[in-house]
Amino acid sequence: MDPKEQLAAWERMRDRDQTIFLRTIQRNLISAPFICNPPFGNKKSIYLDHFASSKALNLFEDIMRQTVLPFYANTHTSTTSTSKFTSQSVKHARETIRRCTNAIATDGHEHQAAVIFSGAGATSGIHKIRSALRLEDEAYWIRKAQPISSTAQSSSVPASTPLLESALLSSCTSNQQQQQRPLSQTFSHLPSEHRPVVFLSIQEHHSNLLPWRDSCADVIVIPEDGAHKLDLAYLEEQLILYQARPLKLGSFSAGSNLTGVLNDTVAISELLHKYGGFAFYDYAGVGPYTSIDMNPPSSNPTTTTTGTVARNLAYKDGVFISTHKFLGGPGASGVLVTRIEIFSWAERNSGATSRNEFIPATPGGGTVDMVIKGQHKYSNNILAREEAGTPNIPATIRTGLVFRLQEIANPAWILQKEYKLAKRVLSRLLSPNLNQAIHVLGASELDRVAVFSLTIAAPKFLSHDGQSPLQIHYALLSTIMNDFFGIEMRGGCMCAGPYASQLLQFDADKEAAFWKLLMGEQEEGSRPGYTGDNTSEDGEDESNDAQPKNIHQQELSNKSLKPGFVRFSFTYFSKDKDVEFVVQSLEWVAQYGYLLIPLYRLDASSGEWNVREAVRKAVCADVAPKNLICGSRGLCIPAAVDCIYSLQKLFRERVTPTWLWASPPASSLTRVSSPMDQTQAQPQRGPYLTANSAIPLPSASNNNRAARSEIFSTLGQAQRSLRRVITGAFDRSEQNVARPGSNSRAIDHHDDEDVHHPGHTHGLPQINEPHSDVSSIASGTGACSSSEYEDAVSSPPLSGLDSRIMSTLANSNHNNPVSRTYSNESYSSSISSLTSSTATIESTSAATMSKRHNSNNNKPSIFSAERHIKPKDRQILLDALNELSWDLLKVEVDAVEHSPLAKQLRWFVTPLDVAQMYTEELANPSATSPFPKRR
Repeated sequence: MDPKEQLAAWERMRDRDQTIFLRTIQRNLISAPFICNPPFGNKKSIYLDHFASSKALNLFEDIMRQTVLPFYANTHTSTTSTSKFTSQSVKHARETIRRCTNAIATDGHEHQAAVIFSGAGATSGIHKIRSALRLEDEAYWIRKAQPISSTAQSSSVPASTPLLESALLSSCTSNQQQQQRPLSQTFSHLPSEHRPVVFLSIQEHHSNLLPWRDSCADVIVIPEDGAHKLDLAYLEEQLILYQARPLKLGSFSAGSNLTGVLNDTVAISELLHKYGGFAFYDYAGVGPYTSIDMNPPSSNPTTTTTGTVARNLAYKDGVFISTHKFLGGPGASGVLVTRIEIFSWAERNSGATSRNEFIPATPGGGTVDMVIKGQHKYSNNILAREEAGTPNIPATIRTGLVFRLQEIANPAWILQKEYKLAKRVLSRLLSPNLNQAIHVLGASELDRVAVFSLTIAAPKFLSHDGQSPLQIHYALLSTIMNDFFGIEMRGGCMCAGPYASQLLQFDADKEAAFWKLLMGEQEEGSRPGYTGDNTSEDGEDESNDAQPKNIHQQELSNKSLKPGFVRFSFTYFSKDKDVEFVVQSLEWVAQYGYLLIPLYRLDASSGEWNVREAVRKAVCADVAPKNLICGSRGLCIPAAVDCIYSLQKLFRERVTPTWLWASPPASSLTRVSSPMDQTQAQPQRGPYLTANSAIPLPSASNNNRAARSEIFSTLGQAQRSLRRVITGAFDRSEQNVARPGSNSRAIDHHDDEDVHHPGHTHGLPQINEPHSDVSSIASGTGACSSSEYEDAVSSPPLSGLDSRIMSTLANSNHNNPVSRTYSNESYSSSISSLTSSTATIESTSAATMSKRHNSNNNKPSIFSAERHIKPKDRQILLDALNELSWDLLKVEVDAVEHSPLAKQLRWFVTPLDVAQMYTEELANPSATSPFPKRR
């Protein structure tokens, strides 16, 4: 199967009309039309995680199913027709990649290269080069440091030989001893002047960083210049400094997977080769968007004094490619293209030792010519030696198809499309009206592909230092973009931790503080790579058997505090309308996205944000059905706005319940813990309900009722006025309520009470808010006694926390501020009462009722006071209010801020922060409303 023949029709289409070619690609993508399990209604999917993995193509799957798989056989068989067909297909794939990378296949050529299929991505190729150069074998370098000649073996022994023998023995210590030794001493026996050196950039992916760190080489990190490219001047300084080292290798990213800025690979190669080094490049990220040239022209062709052209030093010694990131690449093989002489370097430079160093990186089946008892001979064919065992043959053939399509599309044309896309998107994201919220990391319009990493801040919320704004957590930001807009992007550090820290502008102290916090290194003097043994029980003598713990055997102490950002990318086949929709969605989220945070619950240990199911049900029940069902992109923002106003209603109900004052049927009365039940059961209190609380919980005694009525006198009047507004009873006097029997039981209802009567307050259920006892949320135990019932009419039930909030702010100044900033220092002290004055509440309620009449007219709202609340709706609201209780929100914050250092380093907005803002804005609205306008 020759990819050139299979894709000939697409090549003709590309030559005829590029627009038709792009449309054909878009129609051929195997992609879900809608996101999976949408929590807030159907959303069309826009996949923007191409830098992680691209999408498959129907064309390739058809070719594999119809042309390749029916004739599949093992390539190690050479006599059957199917095996010959498969072997020929692999050969065509290899030739296609060689042609696309401009690799030289001429035997004996100085730059003859091999195309090796290795693993599923670039990581496997990097490990293969590390192994070929023996960078994980310290014993090789010790032998190389002082070769033992035949003369030396038969005569005198150099004085330093015992030291080298000792070092060689030390390098072969047991695994247990290796684990007990700090990581920085893993390869410490080789003198520095005999160590290899590897040059990396600050931009490297972990796959191009960790294999070199965990080797016997010294790793030198080259910073970037002002244009976010590799600092070539600094690289040359380091090459001069380490010129005498036995091996100098540069392994650089061809372009950052965070910023998309491309490095000058020609200039880097010329510098490395000038000083006798090897030049390798990681094309895992930017490979699908730019050309990969193993033998590019020189940056400055010159002639010698004799008139001949000077030797071109711009060639590459090897490239690492992740084909699954290319269009149609899922399921394809990783690729290593490298000069053949790399695999014989260890043998040629081993010195006068009798040890065989010409061995494959992974010995196995197919790598040998012959094996007998006690002896074996490896193949001298590099491809056979370095592709041990049966390869993933379908993946290999698919890789050839991917590169052929890339060749048809023309990498130079793709790169120009990327430049234009990057410039277009950056001009919007960097606009002045968004500069306070959106921060694009490494923003540069020069030589970059259309991949963007950014954070979104909420300027209304300040961090612990009171200076910098808190951010929307990257995991939550990507979740919001998915759930409300169908936009699939990635959150985290993108496997480029050091560069991420630099782009986030972390200094050494802040980076060390995060490390200490996440590693759990709370004690001073702990050894590098270890934490103290904190498993001993109280009373044990920790000094006897306590052993330090290896950090690699432990979980991070609080993954939610790990810094990061979101990343998304566009491709040359992205639709213009998709690009515009993504930018518009980001602009909206930058302004209002933080208002959706209470819909989600944070798991501090895993760092995941999950939808609060009860809140979601209540919110979605109040959203216009067309906004949830249609799936139109034009309704994504209206649906999100509806959710924000539904959350606003929920927070209003938390403080001054309105829907609960409607009379429910007897069958629908939900048993909810009353203040009496709370006092008698003495549940464990939440973080706010302390023993020395200024306002005690209400009791059943009449004396306590008198004291409580004084506290809530003003509050009770305001709330009764609010109920009259909502029930339309301003023209009626408040009805007197007959006291039921003194025994504690569920309240009886007449048949005609199924219909709501304006002003009717008979049978008010009690809400214990917030819930100190989590179990009471699920069980909902408790009933209204007669004494409690009378008090429920005079003043609504409030928990200790809400009571203190109301009374504390009763005398506060309620002038509307022009702007307001919310600090995370104190939560309960800054939550304003919704009942600051009767007039304010009545006007606010009237406006709210007007909105209820004019909006969501497609279906009645479960918050509506004009109709009777069904039992199902009542329970939905109760469950939602339970999930938004102050105590539960505070517990989530406490799980994050588990230590003073964690509190100091918290960088993201929590649901409690936003709940505080909702409550303050409802009680004392700002001059400029933070809430979006409804269309």
